[in-house]
Amino acid sequence: MLVEIVDIGAGNISSVENLIQKLNVPTKIITNPKDISSDFLILPGVGSAKFYMQKLKETAFDIAIKKHIKQGKKLLGICLGFQVLGKYSQEDGEIECLGVLDGYTKRLENNKSTNAWRDFSIKKEDFEKQNFYPNLKLTKKEI
Repeated sequence: MLVEIVDIGAGNISSVENLIQKLNVPTKIITNPKDISSDFLILPGVGSAKFYMQKLKETAFDIAIKKHIKQGKKLLGICLGFQVLGKYSQEDGEIECLGVLDGYTKRLENNKSTNAWRDFSIKKEDFEKQNFYPNLKLTKKEI
């Protein structure tokens, strides 16, 4: 299985690539959305939602990512790459995001930043209400 990593010129590309390669899984860095060919795509990200979404739109990766998902293929968003899967982000104002998940990213109160592991939870009834694309399969281990 080949894992492709989206590179829009921002993000933790080399860290993700190094990890995947240590697992003996072939990787390919994708800088052009027309080059997406695998069934597994990783959307890494570090930075601001506004800049990240601008780059996704400028490069047409936004369209390619949605097409990838509609085809029933796998997508893993890491950090900011996961944040932009929602409808919008409160970071930098309300920035429109990809909208593949029915939710949004809420700005941290008191302008705090965070660079650590945090608990994440979702209520079962909210999980079941998600408006995923018909072919999207979300793995859930425990709810």
